[in-house]
Amino acid sequence: MKALIVGNGSLENIDLLKKEAKKADFIICADGGAGFLEKASLLPHFLIGDFDSIDQGLLDFYRSKNVEIIQHPTKKDFTDTELAIELALEKKARAISLIAVTGSRIDHSLSSLFLLKPLIEKKIDAKILSDCNEVYLLGPGESSIKFEKKNLSLNMDELILSLLALSEKVEGIRTTGLSYPLVDACLKQGSSLGVSNRFSAPSATIRIKKGFLYIILSKEI
Repeated sequence: MKALIVGNGSLENIDLLKKEAKKADFIICADGGAGFLEKASLLPHFLIGDFDSIDQGLLDFYRSKNVEIIQHPTKKDFTDTELAIELALEKKARAISLIAVTGSRIDHSLSSLFLLKPLIEKKIDAKILSDCNEVYLLGPGESSIKFEKKNLSLNMDELILSLLALSEKVEGIRTTGLSYPLVDACLKQGSSLGVSNRFSAPSATIRIKKGFLYIILSKEI
């Protein structure tokens, strides 16, 4: 089962949302993310949050369309994004795409990035998408990911690829298909060694032996 979670962050590319929605078995809207779904003429299967940012008229419309609505109190322990992830797991999702969960607030953006770790530990295929970025996380042990030009939501030829260590260090990093390859490299947390690489072939593979490694694909604007 594939879930699409739509947050209330930043998103201008509504076509990206439409494309991801076609791949999903169900859509979870986190509060004010409803505005993006409205622009895309999409209905979520679930609406979750404290509803401090959703338009009241849109909330009433969802009720009339029998969208399953799960309201939480404003004073809560978790972000709407994390609540949406927990709901996706309850619904047996094995792959989760998160869109519009980053934006102008660094605290929310970092929180969303950190939420990838518990998903990867549960062996959930997870990624974060925005107008100019795709974010993945490898780990905790020996693991790999392959990128192919035809499967990316962004244009591979325009992308910068960066590797950042989430754990104290990431060991046994090996890459193929990149301009600056790594062979059995060790990347330490806080190091910029893996920043600003580029694809040199229509497909690329990144492997690690130990640790947690962010893979960030970015389009320059």
